[in-house]
Amino acid sequence: MTSLHFLDLSSNQYTSLDPHFLLSRNLQYLNLGVNSSNYNTHWISDLLWDKCHLKSLNLVYNYFHGDISVFFKNLSRCWSHTLENLELRFNEFYGQLPEEHGGMKQLKELELSGNKLSGPIPIIMGQLSDLERIGISGNAFSSLLLKIATKCM
Repeated sequence: MTSLHFLDLSSNQYTSLDPHFLLSRNLQYLNLGVNSSNYNTHWISDLLWDKCHLKSLNLVYNYFHGDISVFFKNLSRCWSHTLENLELRFNEFYGQLPEEHGGMKQLKELELSGNKLSGPIPIIMGQLSDLERIGISGNAFSSLLLKIATKCM
């Protein structure tokens, strides 16, 4: 599967998935949404560390958990320049968004709704000039999106 570019494993009941299963470094679209996956942020990092061409990552409606800053910190820097769509809604991520996640300059869609995120929204989010859609409802953020909203207009 080294040539694989698109992989949709959504809407199954995977309770375990070996991160080494995804051998393709050419993977551009990965959808693991709507499963019963219960992994921490380190497992996700192990899964994605060498996916330098990744454009879309969908992990919605699972039981992924851990500090969101660890999720972003441990992820490969190689795909932070290619990622356009990041969907993490309705998991159990917690903590504050780190400044590092503003490095994803190509990001068009960011969906973080329904987690346990808190604290301020980093100012650097306003520098994501390609951002078209952001979802952060159902969290406990402590700052407004005014600066982000005016940058996106």
